[in-house]
Amino acid sequence: MGWVSDEVAQAGLKPQLSNCYKVEQMRKARGSVKTNKKDATCCRCCRRSRHVVAVWRAPAEVRDRREWMRYRADV
Repeated sequence: MGWVSDEVAQAGLKPQLSNCYKVEQMRKARGSVKTNKKDATCCRCCRRSRHVVAVWRAPAEVRDRREWMRYRADV
């Protein structure tokens, strides 16, 4: 999914990736059912309140090396 964040960055926007486990825990604390729309709303609310659950976005070179290692492990 790194290519999606690259495309967003090339469009002039600032991509932010979130930790899916933390988003899930926040959703469960509210007692809501899992849907992508609700998770996205939860992330937007967190950004507004400055409680961002963002994670580090690896540079393209690091992602390429990781993909190469995954490929080597499968062969």
